[in-house]
Amino acid sequence: MKRKLTTKFIEGQKPNPSKRLDFLDELMPGLVLRISTSGTKTFCLHKRINGKMRRLTIGRFGVVSLAEARKRVQQV
Repeated sequence: MKRKLTTKFIEGQKPNPSKRLDFLDELMPGLVLRISTSGTKTFCLHKRINGKMRRLTIGRFGVVSLAEARKRVQQV
């Protein structure tokens, strides 16, 4: 799902016990918030490298803020 990620939105998201959820950030192309079935919230970067889509883990929400995740995506 594509939407504007905010800290309030991320904190309010509950895990789905049957499937993993991915939210693409509208403000920063490539930034993805992944919520596992256990509730772990992780920032990832989806990027094409050598013609193949790759997922690079940035860090867990709480350890890495949304602003820091966006900054790291810009640097890559």
